[in-house]
Amino acid sequence: MTLRTFALWGLFLIAIPLAVSCGSGNNGRRQMLSLAVDPAVANPAAGANVQFTAIGTFNKPPSPIEVTPTIWAETAVDGLHGGTGIATVDQSGLAQCHGSGTSWITATSMSGALNDYDPALVRGTAQLNCP
Repeated sequence: MTLRTFALWGLFLIAIPLAVSCGSGNNGRRQMLSLAVDPAVANPAAGANVQFTAIGTFNKPPSPIEVTPTIWAETAVDGLHGGTGIATVDQSGLAQCHGSGTSWITATSMSGALNDYDPALVRGTAQLNCP
């Protein structure tokens, strides 16, 4: 084997694994792309609770599927800030109205870390119209 052939094989053995790993972006992990809250809009009767569920859409099957969010919260419409206090939601997604008006229920989950040091969050928000 000549030095040139040896060098080409060496380059080939290094280049293939690099090419394969560069395309994955998330090291081949299953990643949640979006999160939806069901029902998207709830109009409960006075005194009734509403059970919300979170549905995750992933980059690999099975998708979409029901997921258990990291946290459920009553929030502002943007899903990021504190809510109105009109309702509460427990960590199973069960919401209860405490006053009249519109509130938002947000589920937040880890997406499946983009890398080991920078986990990404995915949020889904539903509207809760309290009587």
